[in-house]
Amino acid sequence: MSQPNTNEQKPLSDLMNDPHIVALRYKMIAEPGVRFENPPPIDHEAPSFRLKLENGWLTAEMKDHFGTIEDARKQVDDFLAAWELSASIDQNRKIFAFEYAHADIVDRQPSPEKQKAIRRLQTTFTFSFIADESELAVFAHLPPPPANYSHVEEVNAMWNRYQKSIEGEEPIASMAYFCLSLMENKAGGRSNAATMFGIEKDVLNKLGQLTSAVGDLKTARKGSATSSLRAHTPTEIDWMKNAVRECIRRMGNLHPLSVPAPHPLSMKELPPLS
Repeated sequence: MSQPNTNEQKPLSDLMNDPHIVALRYKMIAEPGVRFENPPPIDHEAPSFRLKLENGWLTAEMKDHFGTIEDARKQVDDFLAAWELSASIDQNRKIFAFEYAHADIVDRQPSPEKQKAIRRLQTTFTFSFIADESELAVFAHLPPPPANYSHVEEVNAMWNRYQKSIEGEEPIASMAYFCLSLMENKAGGRSNAATMFGIEKDVLNKLGQLTSAVGDLKTARKGSATSSLRAHTPTEIDWMKNAVRECIRRMGNLHPLSVPAPHPLSMKELPPLS
């Protein structure tokens, strides 16, 4: 999700007596190695805006009055970040991002003098996207938006740590412990985290055991007498990756519209440990 950059629109809205943001427009950018091939459009209704994603462009039509681009983007950007993250979790990699392009603005109380100045400042926005020649994955459908989302800042932090761990920049156990402790701190303890995020406590207990009591001299998070000081097995590493990914989804409530509300995540839904 690109960061707010509204410099190109500030002179325009400043010239208006009563600016109103009609819609925000974003470009959907596929990641290198990804191509979307003629996918059908997606329409989505949110409390404060309506979305339409078609031909690589997303339009967010605002339902309420917003006088500045910044205020309008506060309503839309978190949802788009959650959409990007939900798709990333499903594919175990980032596959696209939304890049803010521009806003459609009208003056609800126009004056002739200001309208002349506005016409002189209006800009035509042109975008192009060239697919990476190394593209590997072709998608016929766009990832559906999440039905809900929550804790976007924390969930993004968890996903970034997860990605760095997958890329070898951080030990798996260290990353997994960070995610577990963040959930527990947010909920007020492990039992509360299990209830709040829809994860059976056995899953969180096993994650806690693998991140605190297992690990060799290079990877162990603790060197206490209760630590086994042995390397994690490939099976344990795979289990932690899957568990953390599903915990991120549960904490962020990132379940696609097309998927029924999930039951609590249980051990049987994760890879076997033996």
